[in-house]
Amino acid sequence: MPGIPGFWVALPRKFTTEKSGKTGTRRTGGNRSPDPHPATLGGPLAALTLRRRRLDLEPGANKIASSKSLVLIQNLAHPSKMTSRHLLNDLAAIRYPEPFFPEDDETPPAERDTARIDAEEARAAFLAELTTAEESSGPGFDPLLSTLEELVAIKKDADEKIRLLLAYGRIYVTPRPHTLDALGQAAGLTPSGVSRAFGAEEILEVGDRTGLRPAAADVSDHHPELFPEGNASQTRCTWGGSRTNPCTDEAKYIVTDKSGTRWACCDSHLPGYLRSRPRT
Repeated sequence: MPGIPGFWVALPRKFTTEKSGKTGTRRTGGNRSPDPHPATLGGPLAALTLRRRRLDLEPGANKIASSKSLVLIQNLAHPSKMTSRHLLNDLAAIRYPEPFFPEDDETPPAERDTARIDAEEARAAFLAELTTAEESSGPGFDPLLSTLEELVAIKKDADEKIRLLLAYGRIYVTPRPHTLDALGQAAGLTPSGVSRAFGAEEILEVGDRTGLRPAAADVSDHHPELFPEGNASQTRCTWGGSRTNPCTDEAKYIVTDKSGTRWACCDSHLPGYLRSRPRT
């Protein structure tokens, strides 16, 4: 019988007949053996047994073994839990790979054990989430597509945060902003790529999240039509306050920062050094 990756298969077992005393062999598998040994069972018990045996061969196995994760693996291996047990195991191995340590690696054993435990717990939680999603979505659920969608959402969120950090480093850091070269090396972009990565939207978002404001370069009278439709700067002061504590005063001016981004401003938040400047 060909082996299935990650599971034990049925093996020939010796037996002796009561009448003849002759010794022969027979194949046992599934639940047909009257006195089953875990190693000869297929299905969830086999997966659990294989996991236990692997753990027994690893240094610090007692620290790595987790009864909770073993129970999850056992339950998730049952055919009724998901359309493909092997697909789930493959997705978990790709999403949360087993930590690898080369022979010359000097990572202390305790840190290796911790890394293995973290990966084991992450895989168990991942499998549990997929099982819950499948049970709530029905037979049309595809765990591979669901995993891809999850990673794409994570990537989009990371890309947005990178753009905000680039805007912060270039516009908000004082007295000397980070250079385009330095930001590009850190973000894996060219200097021109850094310049194109963010604009007024990201600059305003950083201001909302942090409550900071970049250096103001110019001031003019407020004209709502100069702002995008629905933008808060059409009606109220956005130069003062923050997202959690916004300024609700009437906008009377447009403050343009050094990047060219426009903000609406009220009387109380207009920077002192701009008050004497002529407004257009």
